[in-house]
Amino acid sequence: MPFCLPSHLAHTHLSNPVEAAFHDHADVLRLLIEHNADLNTCSGIGWTALHYCGQANNPKCVELLLAAGADAKMTNDKGKTAAMRATEQQKQSVIDIFSKFS
Repeated sequence: MPFCLPSHLAHTHLSNPVEAAFHDHADVLRLLIEHNADLNTCSGIGWTALHYCGQANNPKCVELLLAAGADAKMTNDKGKTAAMRATEQQKQSVIDIFSKFS
């Protein structure tokens, strides 16, 4: 599974898609997608925007990201994909979206 290498980490700030996902701003995320933002950029702990949307149990953002081609196989610093974390935390609405795209 792909994972975030140190050279790909956002050391000084979160990437725009990660920031939008973290703050649950689907409208901003949609705009970033329309402008070809890198949806697989990782935070300092190796989380992608998908990880943050899953953590927030936000199926709308997860669906936007997956439909736009975000890599659901990216793992965080613990080797977990966003779908794995959602499953562990029993976030069913998000799990359903991941299942739809797998």
